[in-house]
Amino acid sequence: MGGHNGNPVNQTDNPLWKLPLSDSRCMNASCEAFVVEYNASQERYPNSHYLNFGVWTVCFWGGLVGIFTLLHIRHRITDRRWARCMNEKFLACWRFFTYRRLSGRLGEHLDLSYGILVLLAAATVFLSVLPFYQGFLLREQFRFGSPPLSVRCAMIISALTPVMMLLAGKMNLVTLLTGISYAKLNVWHRFIGYAIFVLAIVHTVS
Repeated sequence: MGGHNGNPVNQTDNPLWKLPLSDSRCMNASCEAFVVEYNASQERYPNSHYLNFGVWTVCFWGGLVGIFTLLHIRHRITDRRWARCMNEKFLACWRFFTYRRLSGRLGEHLDLSYGILVLLAAATVFLSVLPFYQGFLLREQFRFGSPPLSVRCAMIISALTPVMMLLAGKMNLVTLLTGISYAKLNVWHRFIGYAIFVLAIVHTVS
């Protein structure tokens, strides 16, 4: 009897057209109040915005792989010639920080270096902020469409899933590009799995 997606239908002989939005029968385009409020909700936050969150997630992880690919290429090039003194000092300082591991019981439990912890912290902040920073978490009415927060999380999960699958194999493209062993990349494989689990909970609850 009614149309979809907020597009009005022919109102001839339509007893639902003038129902208020508070009426449970006013839930599609056969009701004028639904059409007005649905279009206002879409104008405020259109569905086309959701794809950006998947793109930003892919860019973030692609950027990380790109950085380590360039570092790997640079390392392979400098291995073929004598490195300069300043380069050696910089490399020594860099490795002193990035390769150094946490001490104490926490360090024994986590078995992670400071460099990995910094990258994990950056990834955690990125994935924690991305679904929420725009605000507008829920629609005014559920029938106006899926909650923006829920769809944003779904798009991020869709972008993270191929990355998690890519890191699952011992021989994978990331290892080939960056020279980082599977044992070290496995930390990222597990981290992305945890991130997808948390985002899925937020997606379901919202």
